[in-house]
Amino acid sequence: MDYKDFTDSYIETKYGKIHYKHNDSKGIELVLLHGLGASSIVWKKLIENLTTNLHIFALDFLGHGNSDKPKIDYNIEIQVEVIKEFIEKACKKPFIMGHSYGGWIAAYYAYLKLPASGIILEDAAGLKEHFDNISKSIDYEDYKKALLRKLLMENNNDEYVMSSIIENEGSNLLTADILTKIDLPTLIIWGSNDDVIDKKFSYTFNNNIKDSRLVMIEDSDHNPHYTKPYDVAIAINNFINEFS
Repeated sequence: MDYKDFTDSYIETKYGKIHYKHNDSKGIELVLLHGLGASSIVWKKLIENLTTNLHIFALDFLGHGNSDKPKIDYNIEIQVEVIKEFIEKACKKPFIMGHSYGGWIAAYYAYLKLPASGIILEDAAGLKEHFDNISKSIDYEDYKKALLRKLLMENNNDEYVMSSIIENEGSNLLTADILTKIDLPTLIIWGSNDDVIDKKFSYTFNNNIKDSRLVMIEDSDHNPHYTKPYDVAIAINNFINEFS
């Protein structure tokens, strides 16, 4: 699949316009949700390794990339609401893949029983267990300040948006109780050398989401879709072909 053939489009939601890139296909729908402070461009290498029978929608989250950046209180529920509205207007019943922050949103979307054929969680953020570990190992205010500095050095990110997201990080966390309520087909992908969210948390997702499957991408970091796109593409293709 050739990324240069993808088209830029926008969909209006009640919170503002959402930018996305998509191909011209009648195939199985796959929505891609990037990580915090990133944009749809992060999926380029993965897209080029995916099979051609997919109709792909690579979004810029609200507040990111070329999507609108309204002065609102950014939290997980609002991002899920925007994704729901996007899917209602652009898709039918897609598979949803989220990386890190995007994985958190995909998991919460599935917990709310919103329309999807399945979810793919790649090195997903949002676990309460993970945030508890951070709070024990470092002063949480120092952690938030360091994260904000990092995000403002990348991708021309908007300070208001990033600050708002970070301040709301402690809400809508993923607990075991939430994960056990997810009943969609679920694939968990994790980099074996992830130094942002330790691979031990992949087992938390896997053990709590019924009938989920876990694929560990060896010798990969927090971004397997970039460092090992071929291996990730194989896992995705196999999963989608099984459940579509």
